[in-house]
Amino acid sequence: MMPCRSAYNLGDRRLIVETTNSALAEQFANSYSELSDVDREVGTSSGVDSAPFHLTIEHGALPTASAAAVLTFEGPVMPGGDCQLFIDGERTLLIFPGRGAMHADHHAMRAHVTFHPGEERSLGTTLGIAAIEAAAFAGGQAMIHAAALTLPEDSRMILLHAPSGVGKTTTALALVAGGFALESDDVAFIHSDGVVKAWGMPRDLKVHRKSVAMMPWVQPLLTGPWTDEGERRLPREKLNPFRRRGQHMPRPVAALFRLSRVGSRSEIRVSDRAQMLASLAADNVRSSRYGLLPIQAHRFQMLAQMSTSVPVYDLCIGKDLHRIPGLVDDCVRNEPSRTGDAHLLQLPEHMPTNS
Repeated sequence: MMPCRSAYNLGDRRLIVETTNSALAEQFANSYSELSDVDREVGTSSGVDSAPFHLTIEHGALPTASAAAVLTFEGPVMPGGDCQLFIDGERTLLIFPGRGAMHADHHAMRAHVTFHPGEERSLGTTLGIAAIEAAAFAGGQAMIHAAALTLPEDSRMILLHAPSGVGKTTTALALVAGGFALESDDVAFIHSDGVVKAWGMPRDLKVHRKSVAMMPWVQPLLTGPWTDEGERRLPREKLNPFRRRGQHMPRPVAALFRLSRVGSRSEIRVSDRAQMLASLAADNVRSSRYGLLPIQAHRFQMLAQMSTSVPVYDLCIGKDLHRIPGLVDDCVRNEPSRTGDAHLLQLPEHMPTNS
């Protein structure tokens, strides 16, 4: 059977996916269609790196760890379930026993995902994002837990950092209502070429009932039933209907905001950089029984570089969500953290806001 080959843009990296199984190719394409590099044929280059990362996907027997491999993690991960992680130099093996596995060689710029027949639906997202993270890491990028949005009439990007449940999606939607463009509400990739840049992993949003009650304009955009967690799906293309696929290129990070819920009135304060790094590390960096693994150490290094070179703020989310876009936009454009102004920042009452 002839292999199916397709290309995807991961920021300024390129991922080539190959499989002889058309169903697996279709599943990956459906999951990451917005990253699809549809304008160029596989094997050509046009501004994206000339040494792409190659991913093979197939059904078959699962690989086993080599004798030299070290078991660095064993336990459950969400949403995949129980797994084991082995490290052997530049090679990584993530295996869900009896179900599926991903073997990555970062030096060779290759990864191999194998599914036990019938497990691709339950493990497809988990192993797919693991392969994308391996490709990004091989290219010097770091995957982080953050929302990513571009500024109105500006190509720069802001990142929203907070543990799950604090309000990244709600805040991101409030910013979209005020003219910001959503790249991702949960996953971003960062790297530095002298300037810290980021791009967001596109995906559909899960919006909670409480968020819909605060922003009724969201209700007509939702699809599917309410889940047991009180969430419904919001297809991302309904927010950015004119964004082309394959255009999720790295953009300079204009500011990083740490979210919290305090009081009824939204406000912004200049954040302490050391506290920001500690908060980012607690949410993003995981240690193993052998200390920090290379991918985790690289992530911490990138977080440290970002938190010491980009303006950082604490955004306290109030009930006045309509004020947040103007508050954030004004903060970024005035950049009080550059001057060391650590006073409370509030949107003047006379300034227009996007209601």
